[in-house]
Amino acid sequence: MKRVVLILGLLGIFTVCALAQTALVPVSWVSWGDEPQTAEPAGQGYANVPYEKAVYVAPHTPEGWAFDPVSLDFDAAWSAIEGDAVPIAHPGRIDGGDIYDGGSTFGAEWKAMYDSAKVYVLFKYVDAFLQADDGSRAFEVCMQPFYYDRYEPDFIAAGDDITLQNNSYARYIELGGGKALFRDGFVSEYHSSVGADGLAAFGPNEIGLTKLLEDLHYWSVEPDNTIKAVFVVDIGQVLSSAIDPFGDISDPGNRVSMDPITTAEDDTIAFEVKSNATMGGSANYVEYWWSSEVNDGYASLYYNGYLILQQPTVGSVEDLNSMEVRIYLRDKTLILKDAASASMDIFSIGGQLVKSARHVNRLDVSDLDRGIYLVKLDQENKAYKFVIH
Repeated sequence: MKRVVLILGLLGIFTVCALAQTALVPVSWVSWGDEPQTAEPAGQGYANVPYEKAVYVAPHTPEGWAFDPVSLDFDAAWSAIEGDAVPIAHPGRIDGGDIYDGGSTFGAEWKAMYDSAKVYVLFKYVDAFLQADDGSRAFEVCMQPFYYDRYEPDFIAAGDDITLQNNSYARYIELGGGKALFRDGFVSEYHSSVGADGLAAFGPNEIGLTKLLEDLHYWSVEPDNTIKAVFVVDIGQVLSSAIDPFGDISDPGNRVSMDPITTAEDDTIAFEVKSNATMGGSANYVEYWWSSEVNDGYASLYYNGYLILQQPTVGSVEDLNSMEVRIYLRDKTLILKDAASASMDIFSIGGQLVKSARHVNRLDVSDLDRGIYLVKLDQENKAYKFVIH
């Protein structure tokens, strides 16, 4: 079964007050008041134009598996991750030509898995006819572990101001965000908006970069010119955030880390990957995104997908028809009984995640095959059973 699904991301988060440093301020080269660019007309605001975001569900690593870049059997690790690989296929800058053909002769794809300490992102990058300039192929990996849609305090403070609302969707180092450049097995940068300084700047996430430089990754160019690589993400440091974004973000007492093994709500990361290359010169870019449809996917979370770390099975199951539950099924739509929104994860009776949505109060399930399913809400340690006839 595919581990990738498309969901309607009801994106919206927090906003920034531009006068006093009471809000985070994103990079200035993005015209935040004119977003999203993909809408017609532009400038309607991210919150008013839901974006269809890609989702990848990463399983836990197989029992007994440990990452060792020296002895790694890449093909075995790739095969151990069930489900289809994810194509990196949305054109970004393609001055050098649109040469992606599904990966038969040119193109990249990825899979991922995780354990209690690390997330392992596995890449394949095919260039069978040596079309890319020598040494130009690389990956960019964009992440934010907390406020993975938007920074809610700023979004609320923004009121009706579209620019300030959109600012809350930026990727910020204070919230653990960063964009890594991964080439030849090494990470050369991990940058994001420096929001709390009020400078509208793009700077290094020092805590994340230090750990990305310290950890060993994997990179191999095969005889057929296919790159096989593993990008290693430390959960405790790279996927950490400042508790107070306006405090000392380097103070260990002001840091919080994800805990996907034992904390149910710590399962989702704003995530994006991009394959890089040039063809016929350094200005002739050949770049493709996974979820984003514009080149500002590294600056704005709006265009990013979700990386969900699949957690252990829920503790108990209740029938959806129970009077006490928060959700009910009507005309093949799951509907919350109260007005609040929630995250919904739908599992097959065998425990496979088949559909996900974030920040919604209803979810169409008419595309599911007939059968018994479980729906899990937010961080609840139980699921609700329902039947599609």
